[in-house]
Amino acid sequence: MLLLFVLALGASVLLPHTPAAGALMLVAALPAFVMGRYWRPISGLDFMQIFWFAWVPLTLFWSLSVGLALDRAGVLLCMPMAYLAWRALGVHRFGTRAPAVLLVVLLSTLVAWGLIQGPETYTGKPQGPFNDPNTFAGVLGMLALPLLAHYLAMEPWGEPRWRRVGYLILLAGTGLVFFLIASRGATLGLILVVPALFWLARGHAGFSRKLVALTVSVLVAYLASDWIKSGDRDIFLRLAETVREGDSIRVMLMQSAVLAALDQPWLGAGLGSFRLLYPRYRLPAENVSGGGGAHNDYLQLWLEAGLPMLLIMLAMLLWLLKEAWNALRNGKDRTREIVRFGYIGGALVIFLQAATNFMFYFAVVALLLGMYFAQARPSSIDIGEMRTIQAPRSWRMATTASALILALLFFGNVMVELLLDRNSMYSKWFARFVPELPRYELAYRLAIFAPFHPMPQHVMATELASALDGIEGGGAMRQEVVDEVRWRMSASQRLAPCYVSYGIDALAFISNQPENEEITNWGMDVARANIICNPAHGLSRYYAGVMLERAGYRDAALDAWRTGIEKSIFFADRLILAAAILARTLPGNEDTLQRIVDRMVKTMHFLETHPNTRLDQSIWVDAQQRLRAIDGNQLDSLLRLQSR
Repeated sequence: MLLLFVLALGASVLLPHTPAAGALMLVAALPAFVMGRYWRPISGLDFMQIFWFAWVPLTLFWSLSVGLALDRAGVLLCMPMAYLAWRALGVHRFGTRAPAVLLVVLLSTLVAWGLIQGPETYTGKPQGPFNDPNTFAGVLGMLALPLLAHYLAMEPWGEPRWRRVGYLILLAGTGLVFFLIASRGATLGLILVVPALFWLARGHAGFSRKLVALTVSVLVAYLASDWIKSGDRDIFLRLAETVREGDSIRVMLMQSAVLAALDQPWLGAGLGSFRLLYPRYRLPAENVSGGGGAHNDYLQLWLEAGLPMLLIMLAMLLWLLKEAWNALRNGKDRTREIVRFGYIGGALVIFLQAATNFMFYFAVVALLLGMYFAQARPSSIDIGEMRTIQAPRSWRMATTASALILALLFFGNVMVELLLDRNSMYSKWFARFVPELPRYELAYRLAIFAPFHPMPQHVMATELASALDGIEGGGAMRQEVVDEVRWRMSASQRLAPCYVSYGIDALAFISNQPENEEITNWGMDVARANIICNPAHGLSRYYAGVMLERAGYRDAALDAWRTGIEKSIFFADRLILAAAILARTLPGNEDTLQRIVDRMVKTMHFLETHPNTRLDQSIWVDAQQRLRAIDGNQLDSLLRLQSR
């Protein structure tokens, strides 16, 4: 079980957003399911973890998209499974040495990763394997706290000097990477927790010397980080700026999450539903974020998994606060309480940072939280004295079958991410080692292992659409391929409703097909569904007008584009819609204007379907200048529609 946990931890670092770690942990838990043994008595923490473990799979039954929800479920299940695994292993078997060794190896790896990576990332900060610097900083703080506690608990005469020096060097390296990231949420969490740890360790042997050594190490790390980044993005300046000006983008994201959650407060809309529902609740002033997360896990899990999940999260937070208070008050066995507080504090910083970032959706965080909860259990509980009880055979068979099914579905989703998703950083990394395979055949086979995931169906549709270029004429073969594309695209949209990018791909395909009533009606249905999901989506508004124009309703198309300008949040969307109107209302310039429109639509389509790609944004400036050269007054008149 320990080996499988280590493998899952490795998978959670390399594939942090995928259910790979969840699949491995389910395999690790299979023997327990087959034996069907459990402990008595069950503590309050046990109940919270078991409820989490049972509730997350239940939410799949009412999720908007089961395929997308499986990825989140595989990550969230890592916490209770890791907790149950470490509870089964027992502190009495490994003491505190095994967790400490794991944390040293993992933290050393991540610190080296951050130093080698440097600022050569999309965000301009070290972000490790997580594609998010705030999560990277949170994980570093989470790993550093137990090791800091171990360092403070070391007896000067009981530990070899090399170990104490090694811990100090590792903590200094962690501080350097942490200051380079300059994450406000992670820093606030440590500011709130670390002083309590120092207070607990204040009377321990050698505390003064350790405190001086730590202070010097942190100061050197801070000065080194300030020199490396030339004073840019200093964490204390960022915190001061936030105090003065606030963080309006995060506040608006949270407001939208509350509005969405209030519409389905009891059971939620299903895991992974925030990104599908957010455009419908997006505030007009929020035109910066990608809308992938609420930047508040409490609100997002309330929206996605309902009120029970929110209450369990709050109960876990209260449990951690209670145990932290008990540890500070406990005068007996101070060394053990210092180490235990390190794990309590490591979990606390994540629960605190979760109020401003998305933390629970990373597998490494979930696995470490499970282990930390197991290590943070009160020392008065002696696992060796607990009884195990055999569950009924029917229960064992049901839980084993459920675990196997979930593990297979998780495996299928991991393969989809690695082999099909060209936007995924994991897929790009995996492609270096595996030769490119025929995408249609690959998607066809993966649809068997990932039947609920929309991507295999969508990939088959886009591959068939590409093959249409090689079929000349309008014969029966071409019509069969078009029908197959339509069926596959419709299937992917059913599996991921409100995933607007799939609708845009369908509309782009439809607009390139010869005009006929059936194809046009399909396009109008797709555009209507996209606009219902995202009323401010410029491309969907544009294609809705194109479909109306193809159906012979030219005036209705112009009205649809004007309405789109009024509803759109982003300037680029308004520019596309205004140019489309100009192309129909300025005689003699139709061809020139339509070429400008087509170029902008193609660029916007690429940006929406490749969200992590940076393109030269001068296209919008160039398009605006060319439109103004043709009729600047008419352009300004149309763009002003948005402010009315």
